[in-house]
Amino acid sequence: MTDAVSSEVCVDLPKEDDNRAPTSPNRSPSRQAMAAPFFVLGFVLAIYLVFSFRVLRAGLSSTGTLVFPLDDTYIGMAIAKNLVLHGVWGISATRFASAASSPGYILLLAGLYRITGPSAWGPLALSLTFGFLTLVMAWRLLAQTHWGVQLLALLAIFYFAPMHVIGPLGMEHTLHLVLVLGFLQLVGTALAQQKSPGWGLMLLTSVMVSVRYESLFMVAVAGLLYLLQRQFWPAIQLGLAAAMPVALYGAISMWNGAYWLPHSIAMKGMSGRLALQTPIELANHFERDLARAPYLGVLLGMIVVLLTVPRVLADKRLRSMLDIVFGGIILHLALADVGRASVYRYEAYLIGAAIATIACAVPHLKISRDKWQAATLSVLGLAGIVLMTQRSVEAAASLPERSKAIYSQQVQMALFLKKYEEGAVVAANDVGAINFFADIDCLDLYGLGDRDVFWLKRKGLYTNAALTKLAAARHVKIAVVYDYWFSVLTPIGGPPLPLSWVRVERWQTPNGFYLGGDTVSFYAANPAEAAKLKSALDGFAPSLPRDVEVLGP
Repeated sequence: MTDAVSSEVCVDLPKEDDNRAPTSPNRSPSRQAMAAPFFVLGFVLAIYLVFSFRVLRAGLSSTGTLVFPLDDTYIGMAIAKNLVLHGVWGISATRFASAASSPGYILLLAGLYRITGPSAWGPLALSLTFGFLTLVMAWRLLAQTHWGVQLLALLAIFYFAPMHVIGPLGMEHTLHLVLVLGFLQLVGTALAQQKSPGWGLMLLTSVMVSVRYESLFMVAVAGLLYLLQRQFWPAIQLGLAAAMPVALYGAISMWNGAYWLPHSIAMKGMSGRLALQTPIELANHFERDLARAPYLGVLLGMIVVLLTVPRVLADKRLRSMLDIVFGGIILHLALADVGRASVYRYEAYLIGAAIATIACAVPHLKISRDKWQAATLSVLGLAGIVLMTQRSVEAAASLPERSKAIYSQQVQMALFLKKYEEGAVVAANDVGAINFFADIDCLDLYGLGDRDVFWLKRKGLYTNAALTKLAAARHVKIAVVYDYWFSVLTPIGGPPLPLSWVRVERWQTPNGFYLGGDTVSFYAANPAEAAKLKSALDGFAPSLPRDVEVLGP
């Protein structure tokens, strides 16, 4: 490598501490030196593709077709389908629904669907492609480090994110990671040079926030660093860029009678009421998340140690990136979700960003001088490897079983509704697959995909009487639900179901741990329609997978 490097890569070590022999400006780097970094990137990309296809093949062998491991994937697919085919942002073609927390990714998926038509392969292709670009972006970030450091760091990002797991999910998380790495490069350079964010950085910030609202955590820390430099206008510019997609989506959502935040954030996160959270509540949330994701605590510890190294502190760009990642992890643990239930996808961007920035900082260590830092980093690094390896192995091993569970329950529900209830008003609590595969008018009893239910829940008015009235007003014909979600003891989805509904049949599916419930019930909203529904279910029963057990009412 020559000493002159692009401002887009990690700043090199201060020259007075650099014991390497300088490269002569008149001597070209050796072919071996030039080829090594490209070999590193190519090797890791090949490993990524091999592992991803192994996970996909395991899922295909368990279902016989492409099935995503989460119903959440199908929610985004349903919205993109309806946007393209009907011009409606919703899980159904009949009404607006603020059901997904990634407006930017859904717009991108809708653009692809306009070209190719709705299919399951579209989101998979996007997700795997952005995983590929993530490794390229990380490689650029690490371009000034030794090729051995590049190799280890890229392998760690790939395996510990884990990209071979979040790629086959078909969701926005690989796109989010590549945008976060690009943001760190650009904002780190701007802070180091004390320059205002250019149009490129501002556009990147807006897109990043539109893809995942958790991006606001890192943007907030970057804005604070601008303020500490007494650069008030750049801080305002960055804040406006981040606020623009939130405000735009919020305005559209409120215009359509929904909440200003996506319902998935407002209901599953901190309920959209951060100002009402006391410091004790935030601390308790931080503690619970840290207990579920101790590897994030390890990464925080490594960043703290690196920020005590004088050569790291002297590198303003690197120090800014470490500060942003550190603050982003803290805010995420206090305000967002992590852990196994989400297939570890929510914190993937934090792990990838932390590994990349830590790898950039490690070469600044001088073991002979920074003895305690090197020893502490070694211990923390070993602990992180153990914790994140366990996490990655568990996540990858669970995907085929998750796909099989979704296929045996959610996809079968969708195929039944498509065959026998096309165009009907259907009440349900898991709404992704049934709305992507079947054209129905869906009343989402949980509230993610229905503004009426959402507001009833938010106002504390979601009672049996209110649900009965709403279902009658919508002319619900059939309900497909988890019974235990709607009871006095465990009102996860809502109040007890209307007494007039007649339960006709139940399907019990193995691996219920990966579903909202192992048993789904079919109800006729009109008792006079119960016999007809039973006949349709009997006609569909022979096509059910062998592991699905049909139970009586």
